Amino acid sequence: MELTELTTVEVQEFWEKCGWIFEHARYFTDGIRRWLPPISDIKFAPEGSVIPLLNEPPPITLENLLKYAVPKLGYWSISQEKNKNVGAVAQILGTSKTMMDKDPAIALFRAIQQVFKEER
Repeated sequence: MELTELTTVEVQEFWEKCGWIFEHARYFTDGIRRWLPPISDIKFAPEGSVIPLLNEPPPITLENLLKYAVPKLGYWSISQEKNKNVGAVAQILGTSKTMMDKDPAIALFRAIQQVFKEER
């Protein structure tokens, strides 16, 4: 599965599981729904700083996964094989998934997504 094959609902569920909030348009004068970062980002932001609101969900990058998704896990790892494939393992409460891809962010995203789905 390529990341382009993910549905809007799958991406929304994933980031909401990581603490992001897809806020209703009624709070914004332009009527556009926005993504609000997790409360921890807001709570610990320096006083007077502007909290960025996103029109799109956060991009699926290794940096975002490590910041927002990995802390939800009990265990995780990434390793690269000789053939350049990257294996990512994600585990929550005994549920463990391993996914492979050439891109470490995609491998880790898929592993975490599968663990989140089984955790419901």
